Amino acid sequence: MRPQIKGTLSFGMDFIYPGSTSKALNGVNCEVPAGNMLELVGQSGSGKSTIARLLQRVI
Repeated sequence: MRPQIKGTLSFGMDFIYPGSTSKALNGVNCEVPAGNMLELVGQSGSGKSTIARLLQRVI
């Protein structure tokens, strides 16, 4: 069981993969109040997996 989340998840990010010269994410900002869900949708290559990995601290 997970503890109840209080507050808001708020983030802004730019990200460049190591060895790259261009940004994979540029000026992404999001705010998700506690109790809400976030859905990432978009075209292939738009950064959905990169955002998810950064939020999980996988990258």
